[in-house]
Amino acid sequence: MSDWHDELELALLPLEDLRVDSVYMTFVISNALSERGIFHQCRIGYAEDRLSRMTTAPHCWVELEQRRTTPVSPTPFYERSTP
Repeated sequence: MSDWHDELELALLPLEDLRVDSVYMTFVISNALSERGIFHQCRIGYAEDRLSRMTTAPHCWVELEQRRTTPVSPTPFYERSTP
């Protein structure tokens, strides 16, 4: 992964402990990325555990570009004040 992806992971880390489903989390992350003009696509499908073969449907996620060079933001979206 790139430095940009590492920075994004750190910026989103505080969201990890939220007890929300993938639909809501996808909306929150997509909104934060959109506010910064970061191209992404929301996806919906299912997730399957390879060991137990259990599936979760529907499952939502955010797909980013493979190559990214612009930093996320010096101020994470959860610390920004809104007017």
